[in-house]
Amino acid sequence: MASLAISLWPGASLLQAASEQSGSEAGNERAAASHIEDVADKAAKKIEETFTKAADKLEVQRLGEKIERNVDKAAKKTGEGLDKTGKKIEEKFGTKEAPSSTDSSSR
Repeated sequence: MASLAISLWPGASLLQAASEQSGSEAGNERAAASHIEDVADKAAKKIEETFTKAADKLEVQRLGEKIERNVDKAAKKTGEGLDKTGKKIEEKFGTKEAPSSTDSSSR
C-alpha cells in the first residue's frame, strides 16, 4: 500500500527517478570499484611474476657460477693428480722414453 501512496503523490515520479539514479550511481561506483580491484590484482600479479622471473634468473646465475667453480676445482685437482702420477712414473722408470712402435729392434 505504501507504493500506492507514493504513486499518488505528485513528486513520486521524481523521487522514483532519483532513487533509480542513485541506485545506478551506486551500481556504477560498485562497478568502478570492482574494476579498480581487478586492475590492482592484475598489477600485483604482474609484479609478482616479474620478481619471480628475476629471482629465477639470479638463482640460475648463482647455480652457473657454482658449477663453474666446481668444474674449475675438479680440473685443478685432476691436473695436480696427473702431475703427481707423471712424477711417480718418472721416478720409477727414469726418464727413458718408451720404445716406439716403428722401432725395428722390437720385432
